[in-house]
Amino acid sequence: MFLTITPMNRPLPRNPFLRMWRKVVDKINPPATEFRRVEVCGGAFTDVRVYAPGAAFPEGWRGTQRLSAWYALCPPGYDLPQGCLPAVSAADVRRLVARVWCNTAVELLGRSGLPLSERRMGFIDPGGEHPGLLEDLIRAASEVMVYTENRALYQGYADKLLEEYGAPVVFVEEMDRLCGVRFALHTGPQAVRGLGRVPVLTVWPDAGGEGSLIVHSPVFTLPQADEVLPPGIGHDEFYAALWERSRIAAVGQLSICSASCGKRVVTKEEIVQRIAQR
Repeated sequence: MFLTITPMNRPLPRNPFLRMWRKVVDKINPPATEFRRVEVCGGAFTDVRVYAPGAAFPEGWRGTQRLSAWYALCPPGYDLPQGCLPAVSAADVRRLVARVWCNTAVELLGRSGLPLSERRMGFIDPGGEHPGLLEDLIRAASEVMVYTENRALYQGYADKLLEEYGAPVVFVEEMDRLCGVRFALHTGPQAVRGLGRVPVLTVWPDAGGEGSLIVHSPVFTLPQADEVLPPGIGHDEFYAALWERSRIAAVGQLSICSASCGKRVVTKEEIVQRIAQR
């Protein structure tokens, strides 16, 4: 469970005297903080309407005793109320984006029309942050070539997948040795290199590189979540909180609607066509 903070301003009277009086009264005795439970996709979060910046939550508010900490999202430039911790970190958001790209990679491979023997893909994860994605990738591809600086973490996953699926995970020492792959999933901040015209789906918008189709900034949507996104809260941060804090599985099953290559919009159809090129 997590909280979203919505800063509120009460409408002031038009009369200058009453307006001044209202400001004095609100400063001395600000309106009470309001709490609203919002249900979405089988989970929930709490939207908190705060009238006094930095206000602490009432001690007796029901439900808070069950939480070891209050995790919250708030608009940029607004300080979290006392007793709150950030609901998600930048790493949490990257983890969700990597999951969405993985789902998209599996979908695009299936739509490419390539025979299984030609469905070879590269997985660039220098920090070894996403070994859990291997199983989904290996079930969609004939071979996954992995570039990582943390092979020890990946080796156990690779051995398990070889035993269960008979599918090999090939490790390479340099990124530019991912030869023969149809496309690649890139999760590190390092610049992409050595992949030529191979489409690269990257978690880092500013990674850049040498490729002609480096696709970043994925757009993904879940209508039920979009309908309750509080004003001022970042889309990706909100979705990451739904996934990490409210355990809403539907978020982790999303694939992209579109993405960007530089400043232009890229569709899934364009990526599929590039993957299928021989």
